[in-house]
Amino acid sequence: MPGKQFEFFAGGNTPHGFFSYYDNIANQQTINQYICIKGGPGTGKSTLMKKAAAYFAESTDVEIFHCSSDPNSYDGVAVPSLGFAVVDGTSPHVVDPNIPGAIGDIFHAGLFWNADGIRSHKSDIVCLTNQISAGYERAYFNLSLVGKIEERLQLLDQRCRKPGNINRIFRNMTADICGVGQELVSDPPKPRKLFLSAITPLGIVDYSQKMMEQVHDVFVIKSQSKGAGAAMMAKLDAYLRERGLHTTLFFSPLFPESQIEHVYAKEIDTFFTIQKENASASYYLAADLDAELDQTQMDAVKEEYQVLLETKKTYLDKTIQILASNKSIHDQLETNFIPYIDFEGLNNAFSKLLP
Repeated sequence: MPGKQFEFFAGGNTPHGFFSYYDNIANQQTINQYICIKGGPGTGKSTLMKKAAAYFAESTDVEIFHCSSDPNSYDGVAVPSLGFAVVDGTSPHVVDPNIPGAIGDIFHAGLFWNADGIRSHKSDIVCLTNQISAGYERAYFNLSLVGKIEERLQLLDQRCRKPGNINRIFRNMTADICGVGQELVSDPPKPRKLFLSAITPLGIVDYSQKMMEQVHDVFVIKSQSKGAGAAMMAKLDAYLRERGLHTTLFFSPLFPESQIEHVYAKEIDTFFTIQKENASASYYLAADLDAELDQTQMDAVKEEYQVLLETKKTYLDKTIQILASNKSIHDQLETNFIPYIDFEGLNNAFSKLLP
């Protein structure tokens, strides 16, 4: 029986540059096999992972980790039921097995390329690689401005909220969560940290809606401001883990270390999410944080708020345009490698590693 396919990002383009949660792809306590693929652009790394995902999806749940620089490519695949994971171990997400040989394998795609053929394109490879690096510098500069504007937007939103109501709203929400005991554990489990959305060459790609369709229960926290909702999410995560539940935290691409956009509780198969509107009547509206906004205060900052929104969109659009240009350059870069790869030998060798 086919399993479910969950789609995430383990890294993303952020105001601080590329930010990685790649060490959260595999659970180091339960992993049996961890394959790191090393190789240059166009050497088939993503294709190998897509084949692995399709193979395992025929019989069990699979986690797919998309690339934020090209969402159609895979950066990793995990199969929790088998303790298996395969990841792209090349820049910018350089990873290696913690226990090579016993658990981890390093698969060298470079063993299947014609080095002399690739070297004949050295000048083009160096030039295109430098162009890509310069493009990311521009993209991250624009994205840093987006982050600063979002900070100001969230500050204005916070000033318009009635003080002291978040604890009352939180108590009401947690009273409705089924399957959570009240006994506290002495050693709460650590959360898993990932992204459900990313800023990509295709725009903002968001898999939260798909996640909502695959779980048993969905609790929606309605909020126009991700910042207000993130404070609620942080309290929720602590509440669940203090009671022994394992959580996965999905962070904002603009605040990859500090603002949680969604929380998934494994044992109760429940997804908690911040949304501007309740996406469907089938999802439980657990809290409406916008009901706590002071409309008089909102009217006072309305003009500045609108200008900031428009300016943020301008810089975000510039970022996406640069990422799209970088993707085009990267496609050119791959053409200097593809003709010199023995893909048949690559596929055969990789297939022998799969459980």
